Amino acid sequence: MKATLVFAAVVASATPGFAQQPKWDTVVSQEGNFIVEMPPGNRSSRSASVSTSSGLLKLTIIKTDTPAADYLVYKFEFPTGIIKGAEERALDERRDELAKDFHGKILTEKKVRLENGAPGRDFTLRGRPEAGGGIATVRIREYLSGRAIIALIVVSVVDRELPDDAGRFLGSLTLGTKVDPNRGKHDAEKVAAGKPLTGWGEAVDPDGDCTFTPDGSKTLTIAVPAKLHDLNADISRWNAPRVLREVDGDFVVTVKVTGKFEPANPSTNPKSIPFNGGGLFVWHDGDNYIRLERGAGRRGNKVNTFSIYEEREGGHRGAVHNGGLPVGSVFLRLERRGKRIVGATSPDGKKWSVLKPIDVDWPSKLKVGLDAINSSSTPLTVRFEQFQLKQAGR
Repeated sequence: MKATLVFAAVVASATPGFAQQPKWDTVVSQEGNFIVEMPPGNRSSRSASVSTSSGLLKLTIIKTDTPAADYLVYKFEFPTGIIKGAEERALDERRDELAKDFHGKILTEKKVRLENGAPGRDFTLRGRPEAGGGIATVRIREYLSGRAIIALIVVSVVDRELPDDAGRFLGSLTLGTKVDPNRGKHDAEKVAAGKPLTGWGEAVDPDGDCTFTPDGSKTLTIAVPAKLHDLNADISRWNAPRVLREVDGDFVVTVKVTGKFEPANPSTNPKSIPFNGGGLFVWHDGDNYIRLERGAGRRGNKVNTFSIYEEREGGHRGAVHNGGLPVGSVFLRLERRGKRIVGATSPDGKKWSVLKPIDVDWPSKLKVGLDAINSSSTPLTVRFEQFQLKQAGR
């Protein structure tokens, strides 16, 4: 699949002292059969047909110009489908062509997936959107769905970084044209207050029905009743019991997760299977966080165990790098290295399996902690042992 396109130049105009608009629009493309969220601004859309070596390619474009950045959606619809097994190569080709179009060099990259499982790429580059012009930061998220590749693109003002809301736009893609009535409801500031837990930080129990039992500063047990307790923006649930403390700069946090993870039917989550989870998380706010957990999900009579390693960015799904886990206790580790979060799992706390890193644009000060997730019709008790937190320079 080869289709070289010349992109229209997209350079946002610098306006000193611009303010981020809190209200966003849900934009439905009947022509492209997709929905995205975009900030208010000067919006335009068009469709075109482009002749390529593969045949006639259909291109749908939506663009919104704001003082902070330009937000674009390009849908490339190819005349024939992608050969099975060639999906990753197709995404790589489109990534490289986009980098070339923006005269840029790729700085970071991560794999992502739509909720329907469609594979994708998220990458950031520094380039010149206008040949001979100034340097801008460009972040692109592309998905392969059927015979189309959909690319969401944010282009910063020249010589400035991307706005904080870039992740919200990039993660907002939904296929189809039916709008969910709950779409666009973001609850970053609606987070329950915590209570001091000696030696641990803040214990957060939004529903007030969980029990925290510490044993010194390295062992903690969290008991969760047989009700839905989750940390999941997909279903607007942030009621999982958790303990968190503030960190500043780079850190390494490790813990051993023990307990009986055997979720039972029926699920208390109407959109998912019965699930038990417990582990580490890094928290910026309710719309931006990363979870690394020991997880177990039941499908019929079988319980599958795995590691949950996923990102929530701007209230939407970001990187997902889940992995396999054996049954039983496991050690988990999260490490921050500048703008990179690295997760790892281990059966013994010595030999580690490192998961694919997740790059973030977060401030120096964050919160890290422990969480317990339950969507089973039976109670869950998670025991955290050998907890350690090491911070750079401390």
